Amino acid sequence: MRSRVLGGVAFVVIELRREHPGPPVLEPLLRQVEAGTLRVLDFLVVRRDADAHRITEIDGDDFALAGLRLYAPGLICVEDVGHFLPWVPVGSVAAVILVEQCWDVRFVREVEDGGDRILATQAIPSAVANAALAATLGAAS
Repeated sequence: MRSRVLGGVAFVVIELRREHPGPPVLEPLLRQVEAGTLRVLDFLVVRRDADAHRITEIDGDDFALAGLRLYAPGLICVEDVGHFLPWVPVGSVAAVILVEQCWDVRFVREVEDGGDRILATQAIPSAVANAALAATLGAAS
């Protein structure tokens, strides 16, 4: 029997139009969960004011009504929120979501079941990847 380990995880920070996450965030998140590409580990909402911020935990029951489940509530800590706070505009509300990228767990298991092993992976932020792609496409034309 395999022990439960996490695959690659990522933080996603989304500026919200309201105090609580609604369909514009929850519906695409649910589609990714249903497709098996993501698992939602934890989800917080942070409100940033000029001189302070307030963190609100997502109610698990309310989240379940949207068809979602938190697999590791409490995993996002205050220090994590503090790291992303500079990106949240003053006077705004943002969702801080920690997701597990499930596709890579299945991929690793299949490779290892075949007798090989993954030696390393390295996440590249989308801004960096997109800048490199734009530079490459620009050089090719």
